[in-house]
Amino acid sequence: MTLSFSVKRLTWLTACVVILVILLGGILILLNGMYHHQWDSPFVRRFAGMVSSAKVGDQKISYAEYLKHVDAQTHYLSGPAARALGYPSTLTKAFREQALERMIRMEMVEQMAKERGVIVTPLDVDRTFSALIARTTSSTSPEEIRGFIFDQFGWTEAEFQRYIIRPGLIEDILSTKRLQETNDPEAFSKEIEARLKSGDVKRYLAFS
Repeated sequence: MTLSFSVKRLTWLTACVVILVILLGGILILLNGMYHHQWDSPFVRRFAGMVSSAKVGDQKISYAEYLKHVDAQTHYLSGPAARALGYPSTLTKAFREQALERMIRMEMVEQMAKERGVIVTPLDVDRTFSALIARTTSSTSPEEIRGFIFDQFGWTEAEFQRYIIRPGLIEDILSTKRLQETNDPEAFSKEIEARLKSGDVKRYLAFS
């Protein structure tokens, strides 16, 4: 009886260890695929929100957010505007790196704005977007603008405001403040470059 129980227990423990090893191996393979090969399959996307692609200060940037920018680049490169400019039809290492650096910069300017008491509201973003559209043309309808944004990037108007308008508006405000403080037109750019190279920024993706 004792021997039988011990054998059953040993068999159960062995099975648990094997399952654990398989799970850990699968996790390591998945992480390696994300970090070193930037996998983006539907299966990978299920876990993308749980994995960090970078970190700025204490704020982590998820792999899912990285894929949003990669998807926008892929959408743009498949369109006529990219072909007219002679861009490749598929993502290159340089484009993937640009997606990561863009996210890092966006998070960095958000933190800089918070440090300096700069507040940009959704209304500010909406007004800036409306002003941009007004300067672009007076005959284009809102529906056509939304269609253009989707055709170019695969984004909704709200996503365009989040990823393009808001970061640009914050940078303009911060740049103006630094110019007033230092009288140096390059002061803000220098500060950004210094921060990007600092230990405050961690990049987890490797582009080989």
